Amino acid sequence: MMRMEKVVGMGAVTILAGTVVLKEKQMI
Repeated sequence: MMRMEKVVGMGAVTILAGTVVLKEKQMI
């Protein structure tokens, strides 16, 4: 359970970071 939660949490953080980077690239 804990391992799955950690993987899901890291996945969400990665997706959020990727979205922010894409938005910044589009703005520029």
